[in-house]
Amino acid sequence: MANRAARGMTPMSAICRRAEPAGYTLVELLMVMALLGLVAGLVVPRLGAWYASVQAAYQRDEVLRQLASLGYLAYRANREWVLNEWPLPSGKEAANSVAEAPPLVLPAGWRLRAERPLRYYRNGVCSGGVVILETPDETWRLKLAPPFCRPESA
Repeated sequence: MANRAARGMTPMSAICRRAEPAGYTLVELLMVMALLGLVAGLVVPRLGAWYASVQAAYQRDEVLRQLASLGYLAYRANREWVLNEWPLPSGKEAANSVAEAPPLVLPAGWRLRAERPLRYYRNGVCSGGVVILETPDETWRLKLAPPFCRPESA
């Protein structure tokens, strides 16, 4: 050995050193793909339900915002109206004075009905009461306390 080092020769172990692997093996790549597929299979179906629940919550909040602003709309329009149910059943336009300009825009399939008629006066004050908001999936019971009738869970 000493002679080889003196002559400028390198030991055999330095020449035959094994190279480090430069990438991933096919088995490693297949395992990662299988795990990603499994996670996607568990997560993707739940995304649709999550999106639907977020959309329903947004629509509910929008209806509650509209309910809260009805007194102000009555004040601005300088008119009174009585809210029994919305949308109006066919043939009952005369029973509810809001037929010419609906104050509420509900999503398709949603209904709003009052346990007793809610009266909104010209000065923006509301008589108060309880309304039931029905959706295809849920039903909410909301208390509207006078004078401003901000919706709260009943």
